Amino acid sequence: MIKPYYSEPGITIYHGDCRDILPHLPKVDLVLTDLEVGRAGEYLVAADLLLSGYGAFLTAQGLSCDIILEANGRLFKVQVKTTRKPIPVPNRKKRTQKYCFNVRRCGKNGRRSYRDKEVDLFALVAIDSREIGYIPAENAKQTMFFLPAGSEPIRKTGSYSQSHLSDFTIDLALKGISA
Repeated sequence: MIKPYYSEPGITIYHGDCRDILPHLPKVDLVLTDLEVGRAGEYLVAADLLLSGYGAFLTAQGLSCDIILEANGRLFKVQVKTTRKPIPVPNRKKRTQKYCFNVRRCGKNGRRSYRDKEVDLFALVAIDSREIGYIPAENAKQTMFFLPAGSEPIRKTGSYSQSHLSDFTIDLALKGISA
């Protein structure tokens, strides 16, 4: 028997290759892979950009960016990173729930890092709450943590890990990109 990654009444999540897991399961109603979650994040970002008055064009799978953004007469390459839900993160005082993004890694299983100028912006999506934060690529860290909406920081530090995704708007990100 294959052990679930997560389980609660009505929901069971297995982590692995679906070709290895599906033969061991009874009939299922939905198989949701990372690819579908990632695509959902891309569509959410495209909709957000369009509703904010910008041009947004989804690209094909396998390219170095997910969306081409037209803003202020310029084109920007946007890479979307999507996470399903917050995870427990140890802290000196107590464990907190935060969204975790492995921002600078790309390729199958994150085997390589983005090169300079390969991406202009990262759009970070918390799919469970439909929150989006936009970070200029030059300001992106390898791994970034953000607080879920409504949660209070343990201490005021000014770091990303004590911020909410909604603090990082597209307009703010565009102002932060070097000309």
